[in-house]
Formats: sequence, C-alpha cells, structure tokens
Amino acid sequence: VEEIPTNYSAAKIIQMGQSAYEAGDSDTAIMCYETVIERFGTDIQIFLEANYEIGHVYLNQHKYQDAYNAYTEILNIYNSTFAGDLPGAYKKLAVDVSDAACPRTFAVIF
Repeated sequence: VEEIPTNYSAAKIIQMGQSAYEAGDSDTAIMCYETVIERFGTDIQIFLEANYEIGHVYLNQHKYQDAYNAYTEILNIYNSTFAGDLPGAYKKLAVDVSDAACPRTFAVIF
C-alpha cells in the first residue's frame, strides 16, 4: 500500500490492515492501524480497536514489549474511565490475550 486514500473509512483501513496481516505483511498492517489512529483516533472506540490490532501484530511477531505497550495503553484508558463508558470487549481481549500468550511479560501488571 503506497498511500491510503483520505476518503477511506476507519473500518475500511482496519480491514486493509487485517488483510495485509493475513497475507504476511505485518509492516503494512501496522501502517494501516497507525493511519486509523492518526485520522480517527479521537473516537476512542476506533482508537481502542486499532491499538488492539497493533498489539496483536506485535504479539504474533514475538515483539512482546511492543505488544505490552499497546495493551497497557488500552488498559490505562479503561482504568481512567467510568465503568460502562466504553465497550468491555477490548479490555477483556487485552487481558485475555496477554495472560494466555505471554504470561511472563504481562503478569507484572495484569
């Protein structure tokens, strides 16, 4: 992907990132998710989804510190909001994935 058209929706760019990841192109996937954050990151739900996807890519690349940073950012957002203000799915996923996939890395804060 040379450049992502500015008229693409967050959902379309996230789908592009997922397709790139499934095709083995992690760099393009990360670029897509970072583009979503740059363009639509003020919508907290979109930010959470894109950041979760970034963490997922890093985790599967065994870049545990980068994955930890992405998941920690998600959990910090949840911890600084009132219960019920955000959908619980990304918090649960961040905790579940980190606990199951790399407990030594994440056990310190989760």
